[in-house]
Amino acid sequence: MVISLFLQLLLLVFEVLACDKLQNDRHLWTLVFIPLIFISVLSIAVCIWAVKHDRSFELELFCSVNVLQFIFLALQLDKFIVWSWVVVFVPLWIVMCLAVIGVL
Repeated sequence: MVISLFLQLLLLVFEVLACDKLQNDRHLWTLVFIPLIFISVLSIAVCIWAVKHDRSFELELFCSVNVLQFIFLALQLDKFIVWSWVVVFVPLWIVMCLAVIGVL
């Protein structure tokens, strides 16, 4: 319960930072995405714990598999990398393909 509350608070921090970044140009997108990256790392541990204790972990699983996506997005928005957007979203396409294979 406490871990879920902490994850939800980190999501709120990300949303507040994203709104602030969109209104003012005070900081980098990389700083905005730090809560999501931290959630992703923490979600890996939560997923392992949830499997061992037969709990549901849909949000945590989604966050943990998208850690690379969050990093690529932040770097592309700050123009640290100059890749095509197609390349930036490759991790998302991989996750979607695996989800489709899992459903079939």
